[in-house]
Amino acid sequence: MLNVIKKEIKNSIFAGITAMTVQVKNALEISDFIKENDPSIPIIWGGTHPYLFPKPTAMDKSVDILVIREGEHTMLELVKHFENGGSLNDIDGIAYIDKNKEFIQTKPRKLMNMNELESIKWNLLPKIVLNNLKKGGGYVHTSRGCPHRCTFCINIVKMNPFRARSAEKVLKDLEDVEKIGIKYFRFRDECFFVNAKRVKKIAEGMIERGMDFEWNGSIRVDYFKPNHINDRILKKIKKAGCISFNIGIESGSQRVLDILKKDITIEEALNSARVCKKFDITPYYSFMIGVPGETKEDMMKTINIIDKLKHIWPKSGISGPQVFRPYPGGELYEKALEFGWEEPQTLRGWVEKSMKDSIFASAWDLPWIEDPDFIETVSYSPLWTKGFKVVLKGKTPRLKVLTAMFLLISRFRWKSKFFGFPVDTKIRNFLNKYKDRI
Repeated sequence: MLNVIKKEIKNSIFAGITAMTVQVKNALEISDFIKENDPSIPIIWGGTHPYLFPKPTAMDKSVDILVIREGEHTMLELVKHFENGGSLNDIDGIAYIDKNKEFIQTKPRKLMNMNELESIKWNLLPKIVLNNLKKGGGYVHTSRGCPHRCTFCINIVKMNPFRARSAEKVLKDLEDVEKIGIKYFRFRDECFFVNAKRVKKIAEGMIERGMDFEWNGSIRVDYFKPNHINDRILKKIKKAGCISFNIGIESGSQRVLDILKKDITIEEALNSARVCKKFDITPYYSFMIGVPGETKEDMMKTINIIDKLKHIWPKSGISGPQVFRPYPGGELYEKALEFGWEEPQTLRGWVEKSMKDSIFASAWDLPWIEDPDFIETVSYSPLWTKGFKVVLKGKTPRLKVLTAMFLLISRFRWKSKFFGFPVDTKIRNFLNKYKDRI
C-alpha cells in the first residue's frame, strides 16, 4: 500500500485522508509517510476525529488543512484553490493553522441535499477494486444522519439530521451497481429503514426492474410494527433480495437501554427475532458491555438476551458483547470523563490509547469498571471467535493446542455462565499476535 501511495503522490495536488478516532494511528502513519517522501504535498484530513478535535488535529506536523463535516463541495473548492491560488479563508467548512501559528476555522458549510449527489462513477475505480467488489460485495449509501438520540452515537454530536436520496435516485444508483456485476451489497446508511414509504418504493422498483441482488440494511427493533415496517413491506423487501439486517440492541437490561437512550424495549428486541424468523431474514445483532453506570447484573441480562434471541431464531448472528469504547463527543463520553477517563490533548496522544485491531480501550483502561476480567472474558464469547478457528489449520502444534483450549473454555463459559478465572483471556491475548498472519 505504501508503495502505491509513494507512486501516486508524484502527480498529486494534495493528499486527502479521512479518519475516525479509532483510525488516527493508521492515518498518522500514512500522513508521516507522505511528508517524509514529499514535504511539499498538502495533507488534508476529514472525518469524525477532525470534526470533534479540530485544533489539536490541525496543530499536528503532518496535517495541513481539515475539512469539517461533509466534504464534497469543500474538496472541489480546495482543488481550485491549489490550482488557481486565493485565500483559504474564502472556503467554507475548513480549519488550519496559519503562518502566524494561529488556529483558523472558517464559516460552517451547509449540509447537503442528498439528491444533489451524482451516482458513483464506478468505471473510475481500478479493475482490481471492481473485481473485489464483485466477489465480496459492495456498499450503497442512500442517506446520511439519523433521527434517533443514542447517547454513544456521533450523529447526535454532529447534529446530523436524517437526509435521504429519493427512491428514484436510489434505483438509478442500483442500476449502475447492477451494470458492473455486483450481486451483493449493503445499504451503508446509519439506518436504512427510517422512512417506510421510501423503502417500499425502492423494493417495488427493484422488483419491477427485475434486479437480481442480495442485500443487507440497518434497522431498529422498534421499526417492526404495523404502522412502520409491517408484514406487507417485509414481503416486498424479501422478494427484492433482502437477506439480512444489522440491528444494534446493545444491552439486555432495560435500565442500561434507558441510559443509552435507545428508546427500545426488551420485548421489541425479542420480537425482532420472531419477525426475522417468519420471513427467513438473518438478523446480525450487536451488543456492548462496560457502559458507565452498568452493573454486573445488567451485563448478565445482556448475556441472557443473547441466548433468548438465538433460541427464537438460531440463524441470528451476534457481535459482542464488545467492550464499550468511550467515543469522543457523545453524552456518554462526557459521563466517561466524569468517571475519570482521560482525554488525550494532542492528535498523537490518541495513538497511545490505541490497541490492536483499532480498539482504543480495554476493560482495564476504563476507570469505572470494577471487574475488568469479567468483561474481557465475556467480550470474547464463542459466538464470535471464528477467526481463531483458522489457527487450527496448518499452524504449529502449539497454536493448535492453545486455540482448541481457548475455544473449549469459552464455550464452557457461555454454557455454564461462569466467567471467573480468566485463563482463556491470556490465551486469547497470545493468539491475537497471530491473527494478522492467519
